[in-house]
Amino acid sequence: MQDVVKTLVNFKITPSEIYGERACGLTTPIAQIVARSGFTSENEFWAVAMSEKMTNTLFVHLLRDCLIPPAYEQTPAHPRTWHQEVERIERALHAALKVAFDDNESWFIKTPDRRLLVRPRECAEWLLAKPMRAPLVPEGLKIFLSGQGDPEPIRSGAPGRPTSMQLVIAEAERRRALGETDKSVGNEAKILKLWFGTKHSRATQPSAKTIENNIRRAHKEWLAQNP
Repeated sequence: MQDVVKTLVNFKITPSEIYGERACGLTTPIAQIVARSGFTSENEFWAVAMSEKMTNTLFVHLLRDCLIPPAYEQTPAHPRTWHQEVERIERALHAALKVAFDDNESWFIKTPDRRLLVRPRECAEWLLAKPMRAPLVPEGLKIFLSGQGDPEPIRSGAPGRPTSMQLVIAEAERRRALGETDKSVGNEAKILKLWFGTKHSRATQPSAKTIENNIRRAHKEWLAQNP
């Protein structure tokens, strides 16, 4: 569980660091910024970012911070101020999401307390499918969604190839052997889900509940030996 908390904290901090760098006029590559936050690659950062539901505002700010240019002086070549350019990108993202909401896209989620959440990966894929909206998806996120540089997608049940769940179970066994397993089976399932999404982003993603059901017996036996 501690690994998950650390990763999520790093994810929440990273967009602010990207914004801060750009506000200072710095051109530091996003890959370097996310590495400072503890991610092994920009691909891992996007895997975490796309793994959990978030508010539509957080989604907009995430993409905005990865799209904005370094701060610049207003000139005839740049008639907008830098802050106006940031606002323009943010308005474009909000406008795109409003179109999707009005079209009743299924990746919007209304909570009992009337908050509006989105499934970020589906939202980003929707943007990419619209020629007029695709430029609103940061380049690193496009690469992550395309699976470039990742291994061949896992085929569930293909001869000679492990299934998604077999890979998850193997990782669970490795964690138990090293004493890294969380004592809560629910937390352990979430850790394994995050691990699988990061390592095998192109594969069909098992839910935390499905993982929990598959590791429950072995986890119970391990817990009995490690109270």
